Amino acid sequence: MANILVAIDNTMPPLDVVEYAIKIARGTNSGLIVLGIIPAYLYTWETVPVEIEEATRKTLNSVKEAAERSGIKVIDIIRSGYPDEEIMKISTENNVSVVIIPTRKGIVSELRKAATILVNKFAGSLNQPLILVPV
Repeated sequence: MANILVAIDNTMPPLDVVEYAIKIARGTNSGLIVLGIIPAYLYTWETVPVEIEEATRKTLNSVKEAAERSGIKVIDIIRSGYPDEEIMKISTENNVSVVIIPTRKGIVSELRKAATILVNKFAGSLNQPLILVPV
């Protein structure tokens, strides 16, 4: 079974992004990998602030619960690091057929930066389509 990878951060993606990922997973008989990314390199102290980690976990659980209610098998993963690198690692390590990244209009988020890097730098290295969902 192939998987759809949805990258998230500590902010809840809009419901339409979650529903879009679920719709693709259901239509392709795929599972969903929800990847919560903590951009730890942004912080000057040794550990990630507890609030950021808790918010990322809360967002991840919310997306996971919505997908499971729709009958989609979900794998949840939290990684700390550069979002573009973590997306590449997870998509390579797992049977990922599509990568979905929500991007917020007018807001330069770490996920938006990762999407730009993936499109510009790693486009030839990606083995699956990258879908950027403006929110």
